[in-house]
Amino acid sequence: MKVVILGLRQFGVQFARLMQEAGHQITLIDRNLNAFEQLPHAFPAQRVLGIGIDEDVQRKAGVDHADLFLAATDSDNTNLMAAQLAKVVFNIHRSVARVHDEDRADIFNGLGIIEVICPSLDGARRLAQSIAEKTNQ
Repeated sequence: MKVVILGLRQFGVQFARLMQEAGHQITLIDRNLNAFEQLPHAFPAQRVLGIGIDEDVQRKAGVDHADLFLAATDSDNTNLMAAQLAKVVFNIHRSVARVHDEDRADIFNGLGIIEVICPSLDGARRLAQSIAEKTNQ
């Protein structure tokens, strides 16, 4: 599977490592050259320097041939715009935006154009569920 990841912050780096370990072909996009240093120099991935909401940058990263696009920058707006660009312009099958704002996640998931995840909300729900299960035992 060809995976394109925008944003090499903690979430994007961890996801890249997991996808690489699973044997997927990885392309990384970030606007900051230093961000690529978070991964080993020999990390097997194409690296694209640029702004992820730029159509030419996404094309250079091969989004038009990718199976999955993940937008995981620190900016909810950038992630939502980049994921929509990948979906609408390049008609990618699965386009995911990571957001911090749970209200935005609900709104954009309701639109059904792209998949939106909110790890902090998902983590809090999983912890609450785990506590409830252990309390009921």
